[in-house]
Amino acid sequence: MYPALWMLVLPLFAGIKLYLGGFWTKTPIVQVAPESNSATEIGSVAESTSSNEEPIRSAGDLKVPEHFNGEDYFAMAVALFIIPIGLAMYPALWLLTLPNFMAVKMYLVSFPRPLKMIPRTSNFYAFVDFQFVAALPAMLLIAVYWVYLLLLIAPSTLLFSIVTGRIANFSSNWELLKDTRHATGFTWNGIVVGLMGAMDRQGLYEFMFYFPSTVVAVPVIKYLFTCNPLIHKLSTKHANQWTVPLELTDDQTVASALQSMTYTTHVESDRAQIDEHEFSAHYPVIPPSASPAPTSVVGVQFTTVIVNFTKTTRNNAETGLRSELGKRGIYVVELMFWNPCHMVTGYVEVNVQHDGGVEHPMWCFTGENYWGNRFYKNIDNLFWRYAPQCGGYFKTHGDADIDVSR
Repeated sequence: MYPALWMLVLPLFAGIKLYLGGFWTKTPIVQVAPESNSATEIGSVAESTSSNEEPIRSAGDLKVPEHFNGEDYFAMAVALFIIPIGLAMYPALWLLTLPNFMAVKMYLVSFPRPLKMIPRTSNFYAFVDFQFVAALPAMLLIAVYWVYLLLLIAPSTLLFSIVTGRIANFSSNWELLKDTRHATGFTWNGIVVGLMGAMDRQGLYEFMFYFPSTVVAVPVIKYLFTCNPLIHKLSTKHANQWTVPLELTDDQTVASALQSMTYTTHVESDRAQIDEHEFSAHYPVIPPSASPAPTSVVGVQFTTVIVNFTKTTRNNAETGLRSELGKRGIYVVELMFWNPCHMVTGYVEVNVQHDGGVEHPMWCFTGENYWGNRFYKNIDNLFWRYAPQCGGYFKTHGDADIDVSR
């Protein structure tokens, strides 16, 4: 019965497939040291050598229920009314966004590699205006689809919540989400810049093929399966992943991470290496001339076959980190509730650890249902697989020419 239900829901979640670690198998937590081919099993807790040293390292408290509950069955039933439309959205968006992505490809060709930041010239602003006009048919189609999702999901989840008594959890859920219920601050310029760098990392056709997931599958996953305050009893679930020590100075570690994530384009050897990774992110540099200077950027993440948008802030703090294992911040990634283009809601840090590794602690809100925790766990598994990949890349790019003070 379960595989049959999964085969019905599968096409919506990723168009063709959603493979973030596998849904029916448990991905082992394994790290590979960058300088070797041997794998080392990493347990959920690594003991500290002394009570005076860093806190006990924990991979979090995220657990996936063994069975579906009522919320899962309800969500899968509602998803049946979305699947046919969602499947039709993919080819329509491929066709409508092709001019935009082709234009990005041609625009970036005019710059030498690597390109740290897109110059904000008059040509750039004219290009952004062209992108907006060219994207209008796609945006109109997306708006109609999102209205359909709103009119389907909001009333049905409210009715389910009232009938089952889950409405009693709404007040506490809403209070729990208060820090994530702010506007994303996304701008059209920011979206275009984020997409340009992300597309270059993956290549035109691969990125364009999976881009529709951002607006088709991801909102459904978020508001129906992972974080709906009407039907879920939400709580904060913590997960953390980290690399092995990189044997770099803190400045070198930060510089290597920034080089990977902030550059608009890379030299081909670096680009190809990033393209092979389980995960890639583009968090653009804020131009020094920006006025007023924004504090955050539109981050674009590519996770195997899913594209997500994030509100990302450069964090250079050495104090005030939420993670007790962090020594120095690199990024804060806010997964806002009102951001339909990321499948989970919560708060994420990227930090340098005391031992010289890089960590990725996450605090996300999920309910007690199978699918909400399964999606979150798949993200956790994905970053464990990504850890040795990014660690190996960072270790060889510690000499990147980056101003780590910004």
